[in-house]
Amino acid sequence: MSCVLNEIEHGHRPLVVGDGINDALALRAGAVGIAMGAESTDVALSSADIVLMQPDLRRLGTAIRLSRRCRRTIQTNVAMGVGWTGILITCAAFSLLGAQGAVMAAVLHNASTLAGLANAGRLLRFDETGLPGRKTSP
Repeated sequence: MSCVLNEIEHGHRPLVVGDGINDALALRAGAVGIAMGAESTDVALSSADIVLMQPDLRRLGTAIRLSRRCRRTIQTNVAMGVGWTGILITCAAFSLLGAQGAVMAAVLHNASTLAGLANAGRLLRFDETGLPGRKTSP
């Protein structure tokens, strides 16, 4: 626990991994706490931000890569939504959407929502076996 607090005092944001009662305070104190395995203690599971269901340290890299991809997808979806809404507001302000501007804007806004959902749905195809340097069995 004191090591985690020292790192925080030095301006770092530590990722803490643990599975027992003695790790619970460190899991809570770190920037990100990861409990290893579903059979971890209840205290560790409730203190952690992420729970890896298998007690395998090799899954940490996968969790980090997936979280980075999630962050990029969220940023893309927010930019796409704000940009599209800005375009629709501009078009509505200059009456470029025709007589039924409000209806057309609502339909186009829903289309952008579906585009964001489709973009987020790509995360379901995340494949950890296709990484460079990792051998896959046929």
